[in-house]
Amino acid sequence: MPNTTTGTGTIFSRRIALNDAAAFQGRIDASAEECTHLCALFRIDGLSAFYFTYRITPLPSHRYRLTGDLNADVTQSCVLTLEPVTEHIQETASVEFWPAAQIASADFATLDTGLDDEFPEEIIDGKIDVGAFAAELLASLINPYPKKSGVGFEWTDQKDTFETAPSGPFAQLGKLRTDR
Repeated sequence: MPNTTTGTGTIFSRRIALNDAAAFQGRIDASAEECTHLCALFRIDGLSAFYFTYRITPLPSHRYRLTGDLNADVTQSCVLTLEPVTEHIQETASVEFWPAAQIASADFATLDTGLDDEFPEEIIDGKIDVGAFAAELLASLINPYPKKSGVGFEWTDQKDTFETAPSGPFAQLGKLRTDR
């Protein structure tokens, strides 16, 4: 997954302080400038809409669960025709955030976390970066081979379209043989 950070910080950062219960639910939208930066980072042609509605739920042991719905309109070039292809991406996601000390001390090979083989994300300075999570989720959902609707690639095997006569550097010499 591409790293959504730059030398000046995270491109789509929305840090939610865990001591601000009023911010535990909401919607974050990418600005036009952020969409432009994310397009360059993800190597896509356009990102006309990108938002993430979220809810943070406190769990025992100073852990938190982030759940949310991502929506984005992505434009890419068709891999066959190079024409623009727009795709609406919609995904529901859920991830746990743990304090760094708990992540460092956990033995995930033997620990039954109930996380379905997903490792928790780290709480940094008492905050959860909902925007960085949403941007990384978007990066994982972008179609690596966008194709325009109705366009297909048909493969024809060269062997089927030509005579079955021998070919190659010695094909002409084979025709000179008289002992066949």
